[in-house]
Amino acid sequence: MSKVASADELSDLIGLVYEAALDPSRWNAFLEGFARAVGGRGTALFMHDFASSESVVDGSGPGLGAVVNFDPAYMQSLVEHYDRKNVWAQNEATLQEGVAVTSDMLYPDRKLLATEWGSDWLRPQDLKFALGGIILRRGSLAVKLSSLRAPSQGAFGEEELRLCRRLIPHLRRASAMHLRMHQLTGLRDAAIEQMDALPFGVLFLAAGGAALHMNAFARYLVARRNGFSLDAQGRCQLGLRSEDARLKRLIHLAADTSTGRGANAGGSMRATRSGAAPLLISVAPVRSAHARGVYELGITPAVLLLVSDPVSAPRTTADTVAALYGLTPAEAELTVALIRGDQLDEHAQRRGVARATVVSHVKSVMHKMGARRQADIVRIVLSGPAVLTPPEWPV
Repeated sequence: MSKVASADELSDLIGLVYEAALDPSRWNAFLEGFARAVGGRGTALFMHDFASSESVVDGSGPGLGAVVNFDPAYMQSLVEHYDRKNVWAQNEATLQEGVAVTSDMLYPDRKLLATEWGSDWLRPQDLKFALGGIILRRGSLAVKLSSLRAPSQGAFGEEELRLCRRLIPHLRRASAMHLRMHQLTGLRDAAIEQMDALPFGVLFLAAGGAALHMNAFARYLVARRNGFSLDAQGRCQLGLRSEDARLKRLIHLAADTSTGRGANAGGSMRATRSGAAPLLISVAPVRSAHARGVYELGITPAVLLLVSDPVSAPRTTADTVAALYGLTPAEAELTVALIRGDQLDEHAQRRGVARATVVSHVKSVMHKMGARRQADIVRIVLSGPAVLTPPEWPV
C-alpha cells in the first residue's frame, strides 16, 4: 500500500466517493480527504468542455462541481478568463478518460511560469504542480479531478499517482451515478409539474396501499375530506364502509398484479359524497420490470389511482384555446363557455349578441377544429393540451 494513504484511509476515501454520489454536499469532504492524502492544497472536481475551453466549478446547475481550498475570487477569474489559458487542459491527447496524470505530463513544469496561466493565475496563489485526470468523458464534456500544490512542496510523485489511479474507477462510477440522478430528478420534476396541472387526481400507492405521491388535485380532494381522504397510515379511505371495502379490495388486487402475484387489471367505482355528485375512481396496477423485488420496501409505486370530480370541470382559458386552435377571441370565449356547459342562448345573452352570431361562431370553430358536430368541440379541447393549465384549487 502506498505511503500516501493507508488501506483504511483509502477505504474511507472510497466511502466518501459513494456518499457524494448520493449526496452532492459530500463532495467537499472527499476533496478535503484527497488533498490531505496527496499533500495537495486547492482541489476540485468539475465539468470541463474541451470544445469551448470552459469549466463549471460549482454544482448549482445540472453538472457536477465542488471546490476546496481555492480563493473564490481566483475561481471566478478562472471561469471568466483563465480557463481558456490553461495549458494543462490544452493537451487533450494526453488527457484520456481514466488515466491519472501529473502537470509535467501535460506541460513541462520548467516552462509553466512563462505562460499566462502560470504567471498570472498560478503564481499569485503560490501554486505550480498538479495531480488529477479525466474521471468521465462524454463527447467534448468531461468530469475532471485536480489537486494543486505549492512550488516549495515539489512535484507530485508516483505514490500520489498510484493513489489517484486507485480512486479513479470509483470516481467514474460515482460521477455517472451523480449525473444520472440529476437527469432523473429533472425528468421527475417536469413530470410532477405536468401532473399538478391535470384536472383530476393522480395518486401513486405502495403495495401496502400508502400514498407515495399525489398531484395537486388529489391533495385538494384529500384536504376537503368529503367522501375521499387518507387515514393515519396514508392509505385511501372512502366515507361509506361498503365503498371503502371495495376500494381497498381493488387496490389489493392491483398491488398483487404489480408484484407478480396476480393478474387483475384493476377496476372503477364511485365514491359517495355529501351534497355533491359522487367522485369517479379508477384503480390500475403499475408494472415496472426494474422495480421487481423492492415493492416490499414500500418505496416503489405499485398502484395508480385516478380520481375525477364531475363538479370540477377541467379548466382552460380563452387565450389558450385561441392559440392552440387558431380561434378569434370571440370564438375562443364561446369554446370555453361550451366546456363550462353553457347553452348557446345563455352565451349570446351574456355577451349581448344575437343567437345567429353565436351559431356562426360555432360553425367556424367546428371548421377550424375539424369537428363534425358541436359536442365534438368539447371532446377535442378536453382531450388536448388546453386542460394542462396551473391549478386554481388550494394545494
